[in-house]
Amino acid sequence: MAIFLLVMKAILLWLGLCTRFLSVLSKETEGPSCPQHQKTDPNDVNERIMKFLGQKVYLVEDEKGEYTYKVSICSEGKGDTQAIQQRSKKQEEANWVLVGTYENAHVTGGTDWLMIKYFHGNKYTSHCHNLERIGIVLVTCDPGVERGTMRIIEEYRNASSLKDPVDPLECYYLFELNNDAACTVKPKHLSPGSIMLIMMDVIICVGVQSRVLQDTSEIIHSITTVLCKTEDSKDTTASKIVTGKGATLSVKGVNMICPPGAVEDTVSIRLTLEEPYRYCYLTGRCGLLNDVSFVAPIVNCQPNGQKFEKYVTLEVKLNGKRVKSDSDLLVLHGTRTGQSQIINWEDITNESKFDLQTKKLEVRINQFSLIAVLARLTLVRTKEIVTRLNLMPFKYNLSVLFKLNQQQSPFDELALVFMSQDTYQEEYYRDHEDSAIMRLKKDGFEELPIDSKNAQESICIYNKEIITISVQLGEDYKPANNQQECFEVVVDSCAWWNTGHVIKLPLQVCNTNSKIVCGKILVKGEFGLVRESKFCEQDLCGYVRHVLGVKRAIFDVKAVAQKLELPAETQRQVLTCWRSEKKQLELLLLQWMEKHGDAASPNDLKNALEELEPEEYKVKERGQMHIDHLRELAGKIAGLQHQDSDVMKYFHCEVEKLCCAVLRDCCIENATSEEEVESAIQTENFASVLVMKKRLSESFGKKCKRMFSSQEDEFVTSCFLCIVSELIQAIKEIFREEKIIQRTPSGLRGVTEEATLQKITSGIRDAAHDKSIFKLFTEVCHILEILCRNNNDDRQRESLIQSWGSGAYMAGMLYFLERFFQCTEARRLYKRLEYFSLLTRDIMSNTTAYEGSFLRDFHNVAVSLLKFAKFDPSHLVQFELKDPTNSINNQTKDDIKYDMSKEIFSQLFWMIKKREENLQLEATAHVHIGGQLLTLGAFEAMVILPESYSEVFENAPIAYFPVSFKSETDGESSNLRVTLYSTQKDNIGNALEYLQNALDGQLGLLNQTEIKETSLKLLNVAKAGTDVRLRLTHRWGSGTIGVESNTFVPLEYSSPETESDLEITDEPDQQAVGESSLLPVAGTSEYIADNHNRGNNFMTTGLSSAELIPSSTSTTRPTVINVNNYINHTVNMEGHVCVAGENPNLNVQSPSSAAQRFLEAGPGAATNRSITAGAIEEIE
Repeated sequence: MAIFLLVMKAILLWLGLCTRFLSVLSKETEGPSCPQHQKTDPNDVNERIMKFLGQKVYLVEDEKGEYTYKVSICSEGKGDTQAIQQRSKKQEEANWVLVGTYENAHVTGGTDWLMIKYFHGNKYTSHCHNLERIGIVLVTCDPGVERGTMRIIEEYRNASSLKDPVDPLECYYLFELNNDAACTVKPKHLSPGSIMLIMMDVIICVGVQSRVLQDTSEIIHSITTVLCKTEDSKDTTASKIVTGKGATLSVKGVNMICPPGAVEDTVSIRLTLEEPYRYCYLTGRCGLLNDVSFVAPIVNCQPNGQKFEKYVTLEVKLNGKRVKSDSDLLVLHGTRTGQSQIINWEDITNESKFDLQTKKLEVRINQFSLIAVLARLTLVRTKEIVTRLNLMPFKYNLSVLFKLNQQQSPFDELALVFMSQDTYQEEYYRDHEDSAIMRLKKDGFEELPIDSKNAQESICIYNKEIITISVQLGEDYKPANNQQECFEVVVDSCAWWNTGHVIKLPLQVCNTNSKIVCGKILVKGEFGLVRESKFCEQDLCGYVRHVLGVKRAIFDVKAVAQKLELPAETQRQVLTCWRSEKKQLELLLLQWMEKHGDAASPNDLKNALEELEPEEYKVKERGQMHIDHLRELAGKIAGLQHQDSDVMKYFHCEVEKLCCAVLRDCCIENATSEEEVESAIQTENFASVLVMKKRLSESFGKKCKRMFSSQEDEFVTSCFLCIVSELIQAIKEIFREEKIIQRTPSGLRGVTEEATLQKITSGIRDAAHDKSIFKLFTEVCHILEILCRNNNDDRQRESLIQSWGSGAYMAGMLYFLERFFQCTEARRLYKRLEYFSLLTRDIMSNTTAYEGSFLRDFHNVAVSLLKFAKFDPSHLVQFELKDPTNSINNQTKDDIKYDMSKEIFSQLFWMIKKREENLQLEATAHVHIGGQLLTLGAFEAMVILPESYSEVFENAPIAYFPVSFKSETDGESSNLRVTLYSTQKDNIGNALEYLQNALDGQLGLLNQTEIKETSLKLLNVAKAGTDVRLRLTHRWGSGTIGVESNTFVPLEYSSPETESDLEITDEPDQQAVGESSLLPVAGTSEYIADNHNRGNNFMTTGLSSAELIPSSTSTTRPTVINVNNYINHTVNMEGHVCVAGENPNLNVQSPSSAAQRFLEAGPGAATNRSITAGAIEEIE
């Protein structure tokens, strides 16, 4: 019953979200008729429901006896429109309420079940936002029962709103009927296969449209495990406890003999026989359906991975009709590996014995997993079958690197790096510090230009395939130590999809006068792969790529042609070479050399190209991906040797699908503001938008319009070949690399746990490796859930976020996180994620249609989301350092650092002082906290006092407020002009209040004095040409900004009397540059605590008599100035020094005047949530 309720409720949601189908029965239909299933009908639903023709009306009462229902499955003829009616029994003369009609009624079904939905009932009067009533009838198989019993299961009405994304509105009446009409071939009851089918629909439809989608692959696996036990479980499963004495176990034609001593500890084992059809997808996927067939059930030996000290024997009864000869048999041992539980098959035929008379197979194993027995139908090789079953094929990339010999090594080295193409094309993986290419580069290797030719682009490699690699070197080098130039390598897909597989070859110089490394590499596989790659240290095309820093990336060659001032005709010819940049470069360089003749010099070429900015020719990874997809499809169409109608129809669909996706993404990328991003996808005519934006020509727009409107397959493909070159060039210009612009902090608290990031990275890579869009979808939802939890400040929302994550509710999590996607690039990412979330239902219902380019597109977006989700301090804090007097040259800054243990943000700035005058800078920090963007700097107020009040001011205990101040005498009026300065506005107010009370309120300071916001002003008195540095800091939640430097002091600390005493060093602050963590804070913690405990609300960094600990080196030791850097403490500055030497002593005299200067640290904000508060829980 519980299963039925779940099934019925879930399928209801699916049906409720389907579009209204056209009714198969018009209002003028003559004679009886039944609801019909539209389009294809693989389950013969329409034929089965016709059994209800002529059936009498079903009368139903609810359990409480409050309502009576009349249900008629089929219409009696013209004029009969009422399918389900309801009447209240509380009122004797109550009218019948219409629940559903035959108009647009729809039926669907599977094995042993039917589901009928009736629309257009009377509207609710006080429920469900006055929607029309809907009736659902679930018919379950009951063999031989022609009438059956109808009962109402529930009337479901929730209180959601129409647009509630979390809990969609659901209102319906659900009935159940047992009847023979629902039965198919073998009617008994709602079989496990039926439930499986229903549950798959539930997973796909309910999870997507109701936003309660769970990890589909795991659910299907768990459901399969449960359902396989529900029918004939006694015949297909057997278990037993095995001890050191051994044991035997039998189940439906399979016997297991475990000898004594096979196990040391007692273990519970189980044998489960699984139907072979469940594994036919393996042979179908690899194109082996006509080559092999299963001749026995799949024996699932559990626990999987259990190892034995002695061999265990399995005796399996084979299907005699399929077995002709023992030489045709193939026995495979399948082991599930990794989190994805991919089955890796191993050939154990040699460990097996076959009895042709008894049709029994005896096989010895020492580890539990899956045992499959197949018979070969053709002369396909055993090894090829196993290889093709193990893993789906993939394309690979070959990189060649070279390292000149060092003093400690007598030979140069050549390194070959094999990596899956998908991994190599993702910069995040390729340039990761653990990748083989990056490790080699750190070791001194340089990547060489390479030109690869694949005889058959469609030929890929398989896991465990043996490939033969031949290296033929040029005249200047030969393999050292007589090493062979030809060797074999076994493909390990795990390595090729992760860091890469490396082969190193030491080289010996043959010609000492000239050392140019060049040659070719030939790779041959077992299943048709032939690939030749040429490399050379001094290739002109490679030289241009090296100068531009694009290696083998796609880039805009047109920008290079324009920079070299080549004729317009040459530029046009370059663009028509859409297949590769190599052809474009070759044509371009040929024209350039012809133009310059003998004067053509690589140095002149280099000088011209170095004037190009990367933003003029570099293309983003996403743009390169689109170009790869277009070139791949165009190459296949151009390479067709015959016009097969089915093939052309296939390419017609592929062209429309790919062009639509690329043009849509171009519109998103071309948008430069949030408004443009929002409106970019509001139209379906994306080409016209790009034409209007001058990104595509009008002729392109016309061709594109004709192509999309045409029904002629050949015309569509030929038109695509005509526009592909212009589309590729447009992508290069739209997806240009952009200059990094400092963005406004969004407040996003990203993922800080490195282990979590590594796990998600591996999951995304594995999803691409397995070509599993389910896994990819799961990883994207995993990232979004972590971000939701990290950025949730409402504990009451925690359970909701948990439900989003467990249900993989991608749309809801995106809606919650939308406010953090602020910059233009982030908004583009958000729109792409939103688009994919809208396609979830279609993707899950037909994953095959979304493989290939769509899967790679989704993978690219997933990697971009991962980069966005990684913790970035600039999302929370950004520092700004202004030079109002234009007194510096070449201001440079490091990335913002975050010390997690202290929750302190910092950023290092360094610059060259170009004037002798004092350098004044203004510092501010922009902090996003509590949903608000705050600008932190300082506050100041100016007070004019008569000279007679100077004594009151000088004796004021301002240190207890605390503020800093500076007093000056007005030469004309002799009044005192006093400036109060603090990073806390309240402190200045308290100081003004004290002064007003001390002056008996005569001056009205509180009402007349304005407290203004200002920046933190810094002063440097170094000589012109000095390299000066400082680090700005902010402790999270303090509300203040700090500065650390050996050459800067806050402006208010300086006066003509003290400036002459400052010792400024010209030595660079090497420690500040080299360390990413904060510099050590001057002053001891004991002294800080002592002053705090005595009630002195300040911290000093200089004592009246202080002995500095000598440094082990003679380098300059910076004194750190902390401005508001300690919570609930005050910074008291009594001078600024730089001390060098082995045994320095320092005596600093406290100022005797009233112009004592200090700045406080802001009050702690205990209520502010820590950035790292709460451990990140892993989602299982």
